[in-house]
Amino acid sequence: MMNFLMIGESAVIAKCISESDPDSVIYILHQKDSVDNTVIDISNDIHFFQYGNREELDSIICLLVQTVKFDAVIPCFENSVEDANYCAKKLCVPRIGDIGAHIFRNKLELRNFCKKYDIPQPDYIFASSRVDVKKFYANRQQSSVVIKPRTLSASEGVVRINQASEIDEKWEFCESIASLHNEKDGLLVEEFIPGAEYSCEYIVDDKQIVFRNITKKFKYENGFFVESGHQVPGIISEKAKVNIYHFMDLLVKKAKIETAALHAEWIISSDDNPFLVECAGRRPGDRIVDLISISYEMNFLWMYCMLLCGLHPVFPSISSRFSQQNYFDFQPGIVTGFSHPEALKGFQHELTCSIGDYLSEISDSSKRRGYIIIDDIDYFSLERQMNCVLSLFHINTSKE
Repeated sequence: MMNFLMIGESAVIAKCISESDPDSVIYILHQKDSVDNTVIDISNDIHFFQYGNREELDSIICLLVQTVKFDAVIPCFENSVEDANYCAKKLCVPRIGDIGAHIFRNKLELRNFCKKYDIPQPDYIFASSRVDVKKFYANRQQSSVVIKPRTLSASEGVVRINQASEIDEKWEFCESIASLHNEKDGLLVEEFIPGAEYSCEYIVDDKQIVFRNITKKFKYENGFFVESGHQVPGIISEKAKVNIYHFMDLLVKKAKIETAALHAEWIISSDDNPFLVECAGRRPGDRIVDLISISYEMNFLWMYCMLLCGLHPVFPSISSRFSQQNYFDFQPGIVTGFSHPEALKGFQHELTCSIGDYLSEISDSSKRRGYIIIDDIDYFSLERQMNCVLSLFHINTSKE
C-alpha cells in the first residue's frame, strides 16, 4: 500500500492510481480559492484538505505526518508545482527542485532564466501598460506580437495582435483574465514567430534524463492559441529534433532539475530553428499522456507516479506506433444535433456536449467539447482514418 499526496484535484491522476494500485491511499490538497468542479469517483481511500497559504499548508502537512508516511507528492497542474515541490522537500521524497519549481510556474521568470543561457526564445518585454505594448509593436516594424498572463495555463488569456488598432481591445481582454487570477501589474509581450509547433516531453530521474519524446501540435484557426490536436511521435526534421533536445538538456542542467516530468512547447521556424514558447514542470495535459502510453506501449502516467515514489521505472526509448488525438471543431451557438455519430464507433472518444447546450467560441482549452484518438502502426493509414472521421462527424449548432 502506498500513500500519495496530490497537490490539486485531478480525476485523471486519481483514476490512474486507483486502477494501478487499488489499495493505495490518496490525500488531496487544493487551494481554497481554486475553482474546481472535479468529480473523483474511485474506490480508494481518499482524503481532501483545503489550504489558503503556506502557513495553512504547513499545518496540514504537520498533522498528516503524525500518522502517514508519504511515498510521493504529485503536482497535478501548473499552479501546484511550487507547493508540490515545497511539500516534497519537507517530506524528503523526490521533487523537481527549487529553481525549476519557480521558473516553470512563471513565464516571465522562465524568459529571464533562458536569456542568461542563450536558450532560443521569442524577443519579449514585461508590459505594465498598453503603452509598452504599442512601443514594442512599433519597434518590431509592426510585425505580429503575442500578449499573455504570466502564470496561467491552457492558453487562457493568450492573444495575438496583428495590427496596432487591435492593441487596446486585446490588452483589455487579456488584462481582465489576468486580473481574475490576481495578476494585476502587467502582462508578458512577445514577438510572434510563425512556424510548426511541437511539444517536448522529458522525464528526469534523480538528475538523469531517462525519457524524451516529441509531440506534433495542431491549433484551431480562430485567432486564439488553443490546441486542436496532438500526434505522437511527431514527425520532425533530425536537425530540429537534435536542437530541441540540446536546449532541453541545457535547461535541465542549468535549472538543476532533480526528479520531474517536463512539458515544453517549441516553435520550429521556416529555417528549421527551434524557439522555446514555454515549459511546465508537470506531466503533459490534454491526452498527450494517453498518446505516449499508446505509442510507447506503457502506462506513462503510472510510471510517472512511480518515478515520484523514487522507484526508478525504466521508460522505453523507442515508439512502436503512431497515435493522434483531435478535438472536435464547431461554431459557437446552441447544439442542434450531431452529423454521423456512428463514425466515432470503434475509436476512443469523448463528447462533452448535448443537444440544447450553448457552446462558446473556443478561446481557451476549457471551451473544447470532445475528442477522438486513433492509433496505427502505419502513419499514412492513421492519417486517412482521422481525416475520414473528421470529415463525417460534426457538432451542429445554431446561433438562434
